[in-house]
Amino acid sequence: MRYSSVILVLAVAPILAQSASTYRVTHTYTLGGDGSWDYIVPDPPNHRLFIGRQNRVMVVDENDGRLLGEVTGINGAHGTAIASSSGHGFATSGSDQSVVMFDLKTLQTLGRIPAAEDADAIIYDSASNRVFTFNGDAHSSTVIDPRAGSLITEHSARRQAGIRRVGRRRQGLREPHRHERGRRDRREVGDRRAPMADCAVPPAGLDGAGHKESSVVQRMPQRCAGRLQL
Repeated sequence: MRYSSVILVLAVAPILAQSASTYRVTHTYTLGGDGSWDYIVPDPPNHRLFIGRQNRVMVVDENDGRLLGEVTGINGAHGTAIASSSGHGFATSGSDQSVVMFDLKTLQTLGRIPAAEDADAIIYDSASNRVFTFNGDAHSSTVIDPRAGSLITEHSARRQAGIRRVGRRRQGLREPHRHERGRRDRREVGDRRAPMADCAVPPAGLDGAGHKESSVVQRMPQRCAGRLQL
């Protein structure tokens, strides 16, 4: 049996202090068990940790390291998403391209939702009430209804109308047939596009992290050559 440990780290910030927070190890728990590790996801209201362990998700008490239970039947465990409002949890099962939905109280499996190749990270977005997976090899995101446990749609980053990232910069939306600039709307789970002036270059803006965003059009109409409006 291969033994493994979880180290809990506490951020200590002096009250009213202006200096950066410091961190220190507060506890080290030996969990044991086989299988490689992946994401460790906290559940603060219930003082639990969800830990991906290859063929299962371990659920551990964050206060004493005690194993509370496991979500089993996972083939290639990676991330876990907690949708408390629905009482459901979701774990990516990357090797069989699916997401396992389970009961947050009993940890029993409730269903399996199809995803895509290498379903990896997964999050619950409370604003849209949606679960999003990030599928590495498929270059896509699976969108799930957390209450019904059903597939809503699959968004591919390989589509022509996609965002190509270079480092921290986004190079805008690539649209081969229309000269448009778009944005993702997470509530409608789709793209909104607005026509731009003929032969105009989209203005630069800021991305979510506050970095300057350089937007360029990958394909311009032939008639625009040599007369871009800046």
